[in-house]
Amino acid sequence: PGDERVGHELQRVTREIRRIRPQLIICPSPERYLVGDGYINHPDHRNAGLVALEALWRLALGLPAVPRPHGTAHGFVHGLPRDDAA
Repeated sequence: PGDERVGHELQRVTREIRRIRPQLIICPSPERYLVGDGYINHPDHRNAGLVALEALWRLALGLPAVPRPHGTAHGFVHGLPRDDAA
């Protein structure tokens, strides 16, 4: 059941990206669990980041389910660890 819901959401997000044709997409990191001093990133935020990245990947590759690639100019993932962070 969970996979079906994610699949439905992925199709919906992909369809909306194609419809809106944004120049910039910012999404949360699906990998970030712990933030700061013990704050746990909410599962909905991680799942939203995963769905957004999957939708962008499908659109960029023009997979069969999405025959016309959409060229979003920029995509940023918020919350990735920085290599230069102290």
